[in-house]
Amino acid sequence: MKEKKLLLVVDFQNAYMCPELGKNQIDRLEKGVNERIEEYHSNGFDVAFTIDETGKDKDTEIYGSVKNQLGKACAKFHKNTYGSLKLGNWLLTHDYTQIEICGLVSDMCVLSNAIIAQAACPETEIIINSKITASVNDELGQKALEIMGNMNMHII
Repeated sequence: MKEKKLLLVVDFQNAYMCPELGKNQIDRLEKGVNERIEEYHSNGFDVAFTIDETGKDKDTEIYGSVKNQLGKACAKFHKNTYGSLKLGNWLLTHDYTQIEICGLVSDMCVLSNAIIAQAACPETEIIINSKITASVNDELGQKALEIMGNMNMHII
C-alpha cells in the first residue's frame, strides 16, 4: 500500500504570534512550518490547515509567509472551538497512513485536534512535530506533549 500522509497545520495565525513567544521562536516556527509544507508537497503528500475563528476581534489571517501556502492546501477547516469536528469527519473519508501535526497552541488547539484525528483514524500513526509546535506557556506546552505521547502519539 502506498503511503498517504497529511501535514495538519493548526491555527498558525497572526492572532497567536504574540510577544510571549518571542521573535526568535516566531521566526523559527515560520521557517520550519514553511519548510515542512514544501517537503510534503514535493513528496506528493497532502497539507491541510485549521483556522480558529473564536474571537470577534481575532486576526484569523495565516501568519507571515505561511499564508502563501494556503492556496495549495487540500483542505481548510474554519472552526469556532479548540477542535474541529469537520476535520474529524473529513478524516473519516480519507485513508491516511500518517498524520503529522504542527502549529499553535500546543496545549489547546494542537492537543484538541490531535485527539480528534486519533479518534477518526485509530489505525493511523499520529505524529506531533514539537519543533514547529509552540505554546505561550512552556510548562503547559510540555505537559500537552507528554499527554499526547502517553496517548501513543509520536512526539518528534
